[in-house]
Amino acid sequence: MLEEFKYEMRELLKEYINLQVQNNNELHELRRLLRSLFDDKIIRIHRRHRSFLSEQIYPNAICIPGKRRLFVNTSGKFFICEKMDESIQIGDVDRGFYYGKIKSLIDEYISISEDLCKDCWAVRFCGECWLGAKKGKRLDKNRKAENCKYVKNSFALYLKVYCEIMEKNPNALDYMDQMVVY
Repeated sequence: MLEEFKYEMRELLKEYINLQVQNNNELHELRRLLRSLFDDKIIRIHRRHRSFLSEQIYPNAICIPGKRRLFVNTSGKFFICEKMDESIQIGDVDRGFYYGKIKSLIDEYISISEDLCKDCWAVRFCGECWLGAKKGKRLDKNRKAENCKYVKNSFALYLKVYCEIMEKNPNALDYMDQMVVY
């Protein structure tokens, strides 16, 4: 079953490449499906920063807990986000945010990410967040390292796809320059 799924995804990716190279922006059903599956990875490559990296790298795509996302359970307890479920509490409706806890979580994430991220070739593409380091009710360096392998393998594939499209048609992805990315 897994092998069949991988085969189907490879076939869809081939079709995505062909449609992108044709540069026909007519949004028929298949193009819509393929763009929904693959554009989010390709746009990270296409619109990547091209400046030199600084000595310090902000850890991946983590958000400041409670700033952009927040999960509130029925008891009024605050958690990082809905993806992290009720594993790490960051406040409650009665006392507000636990700012010390939020700062220590960020520091802990930076600590477990520093060695993994500082020399990583995929750092500009990585979208791993808190969830990638979650193991049970805590953050775990080994869990994050496992996810890093997946991210690097994934972006190695998408870099090849990006290069193949651009070699065949350098203007094929121009539409991505106008896209709004959140």
